[in-house]
Amino acid sequence: MFGKSQNQNIDDNSKGLQGKRDAIDKSITINYHAPDKQEKKDFGIIGEIFEFLFKENIAESDFTELSIGEGLKKIPLNFSGDSLQTVNEMALKTTQKRDLVKKFVNSQREIDESKIDALIFKLQKDFRTLKNSENNYEKIENVNIIEQMAVHCIEESKTENPDYNMNALAIVLYFFEMCDFGKSEKARAIKEAIF
Repeated sequence: MFGKSQNQNIDDNSKGLQGKRDAIDKSITINYHAPDKQEKKDFGIIGEIFEFLFKENIAESDFTELSIGEGLKKIPLNFSGDSLQTVNEMALKTTQKRDLVKKFVNSQREIDESKIDALIFKLQKDFRTLKNSENNYEKIENVNIIEQMAVHCIEESKTENPDYNMNALAIVLYFFEMCDFGKSEKARAIKEAIF
């Protein structure tokens, strides 16, 4: 009388539910793999900061990087007291952004490694100037040096933008983490090997 048996209705309903579940699963998968909007924005800002640094502040050079990365465990070697607490907070707040910087740097190395090496040289020069030292591997001590180095990474018109400030800070902390400036065990080993 109705044309379909009860079993056929149940089977048709389960196919419909299966189809809806597949649609839900696909949307979850798509959203799961799509980059976070803030991450995309930060990656764009990091790219823009690097572009500014490459274009405006760095002459082409042939410097080779000695970085092997010691991690932010070297923070206590460079800071104490309130500065130590502040730098630890900075490191914590920029963790994800530093990961993006790492991706960007690795990508840029494949394109033109000399630009990264020149950026390292620029950061080392800024560090020596702010520290009033001839040595790239002096104990930093003052958190303002890190903050000023970050400001030097940003176009003047964008220095008041918090997104640019946080991403520039992540860039500086990334290269600090890679032992390109500031006191580190690596620097001590190099110094001992020379003398």
